[in-house]
Amino acid sequence: MNILLVRSGGLGDAVLTLPVIHHIKELNPEARLHILGNETVLAVMRRTGLGDVFHSLDAGRFSGIYSDAEPSKFLKSFFSDFHTVYFFTAANKEKIEHFIKEAGVKSCRVLDPRLPPDRHGHIVYHLMSILEDSHLPSSHPFFPVIKCEHMPAKKRNRLLIHPGSGSHSKNWPLERFIHLADKLDVPATFLMGPAEIECGMENDIPVNRFNVVITESLDELCSVLCGAKIYIGNDSGVSHCASLCDTPSLVLFGPTDPAIWRPLGLNVRVISSFNGTMEGISTRKVIKALKKTTFPN
Repeated sequence: MNILLVRSGGLGDAVLTLPVIHHIKELNPEARLHILGNETVLAVMRRTGLGDVFHSLDAGRFSGIYSDAEPSKFLKSFFSDFHTVYFFTAANKEKIEHFIKEAGVKSCRVLDPRLPPDRHGHIVYHLMSILEDSHLPSSHPFFPVIKCEHMPAKKRNRLLIHPGSGSHSKNWPLERFIHLADKLDVPATFLMGPAEIECGMENDIPVNRFNVVITESLDELCSVLCGAKIYIGNDSGVSHCASLCDTPSLVLFGPTDPAIWRPLGLNVRVISSFNGTMEGISTRKVIKALKKTTFPN
């Protein structure tokens, strides 16, 4: 039996969908799970090993899924191979469901990943609940951990700082990250990805005092995160990935609610702003939290 899960989104969206995928696989142990997603989603699913077959949603032949036209010959052939389709999208539910069933799928579940305004609790519990499955786990949902291979016996970076996120409003002021790194008695490395490079954040890091690491792929990112003794960052996909790598993490929250969006995992601590802005988190408070954190040997 073949099952298809359709999911697009950023790094954080992909990581937070992993418990759902694991649950679907547990319910259907003999099924082959296909993942149809954008490149970010596919990279995460490949890295964790939770999918069996991967298809790129960015391929032009899948664009017709969101159109008003009838399913193409290719899409009918593609979808007819699946017993069940789980389709995560905020698009029109009835329209998508009709399209998938017209393509030959008997069972289609269109699932809106957005958190309803009247619902509370972590987003993963919402994603699990919309499966409407009576076998949902009552305890903390399974969360995978990436084991990075070929890591040196001694970790490379004692303190890894990722100062960016998908939104400027979620970024702690860069000068506070730099001040923090100056105040601590451990070597600090600043982690930069494409988003930070694009906005020129790299140019504001004093490279004469701190190391800067630039990653361009998920494999590179995971290698750097696994090589850190402790990670500090904002509410971002990279912070979720740090949790996925089981790296001890301190994550800063301002306008977003950590009760809903905090990274999963056992090695995550959160600092929330008193006024809902990142400026509301003082450097002193972060230093105090870090000094209470035991650095692994």
